[in-house]
Amino acid sequence: MTGKNLFRDCRGIIIYFLIASINTPTVFSEVIRKTTRNGSIKEIFYYSGGREIAKEIIDGKGNIRTSGVIPDGIVRQYADNGQLFSEANYKNGSQEGIIRLYYETGTVMQEANYKNGKLDGKTRDYYESGKLKDEINYRNGKLEGTSKMYYESGKLFHKVNYKNNELNGAYKTYYENGKLKEKSEYKKGRLDGVCKEYYETGEIMYKDTYKNGERIKSKKYNSRGKK
Repeated sequence: MTGKNLFRDCRGIIIYFLIASINTPTVFSEVIRKTTRNGSIKEIFYYSGGREIAKEIIDGKGNIRTSGVIPDGIVRQYADNGQLFSEANYKNGSQEGIIRLYYETGTVMQEANYKNGKLDGKTRDYYESGKLKDEINYRNGKLEGTSKMYYESGKLFHKVNYKNNELNGAYKTYYENGKLKEKSEYKKGRLDGVCKEYYETGEIMYKDTYKNGERIKSKKYNSRGKK
């Protein structure tokens, strides 16, 4: 499953990180995992030698019911053309350790770390060229600490901070030339304080003031930095 962690910049433009997890048919040695959906209900079946050995039912709220035993070890997922798509490790029925997703070319698309079935530590996404796309930090399944996204050139695109799965603290976005594009502050997931946006030349474009997510003051400037 691929999800999106959404938030808005100071002009109301929706920004997102792509957050991916493995939920499509996988192969664990001689164990095959298959996923089906029925509305909000997801069912995951584990087979060995053509026989069902375990089953997970996940409802729309994320509650999981498990029957049977999911074996420990490496799980590999392949695309229809036989190309390796992912590698994951299972322990005590949950994902554990480094999990990798691959492009069709064989280069790494994502590396994520799991602990007791939850994202924990750094998750890194890569461009197909192999260049780092983003680096996101998790703790016990929640966004925590500094996360960064990069242009394919390697230049920093934006840098944000999370606390307990919410944007908190400084948020900065950059043009590919390295110039600051936006600088703002978040508090418990909401814009709070002064938010500034800049032209690519470095001149200020907007200066807005927010309180608890509400814009209470706004100024616009021309490309020469004049009101």
